[in-house]
Amino acid sequence: MGLDLRLQVTESGGRPRPDAPPVPDQTHEVQVRLRRGWIGYRESEIHDVLLDFARRRRVMVDEGARTYVESSLYAPVCARHFELSNIEHVRSVIAAGKGDTSDFEPIIMEHQLAVFDKARRRTLTESAAPKKTGLGGLLRSVFSGSKKPGDLTVQSDSGQTVYATAEGRRLLAHSTDGTDVEPDMGRQFVKFLGYRYGGHPLILERLASASRVPSEIQYSARMMSGLP
Repeated sequence: MGLDLRLQVTESGGRPRPDAPPVPDQTHEVQVRLRRGWIGYRESEIHDVLLDFARRRRVMVDEGARTYVESSLYAPVCARHFELSNIEHVRSVIAAGKGDTSDFEPIIMEHQLAVFDKARRRTLTESAAPKKTGLGGLLRSVFSGSKKPGDLTVQSDSGQTVYATAEGRRLLAHSTDGTDVEPDMGRQFVKFLGYRYGGHPLILERLASASRVPSEIQYSARMMSGLP
């Protein structure tokens, strides 16, 4: 059982320096293969990435050079967790110097790196929340059971589902239309998104519970100041 997808990805924005003009928009195609035990994707004519969950290995294949590199599937995840604490230190230094920390706030970094800072116990608040049923509903109840406003919000807006910080900074939006898929494939698709593009774990969990591949997904992410 599996699902093959062809995605059109457009990257826009970013500056090599704060005073430089924006980087021109770039569009490319990504071919994605979703299977129960693995995910494969290709972003160029000669490079493939295989995420093998049965063997817990990540394999990068370069057909042009006829080589491959194999590493632990845990390596990028562990690196992201370490990076979360490193960036928090950077944020504290900038804050001590009365600088702008908006690009380094913990919830933004959780979104960039697709990892939780469990000590902060994030919650998600939705307007006009649907009836919570099944496993997806149970997880949402656990994550968003608090009566106070959440750290993240989700609402419907002009055919989109929009996720933002409590302060209104948009993190991710996706179209409400799309293709319904088997729950296993829906979760594999979201797992691909998390490994390749990031996304806050609460947002990804909500997206995975829908068992649907949206027609369009918009990430709003800003890397650390001065980087494209």
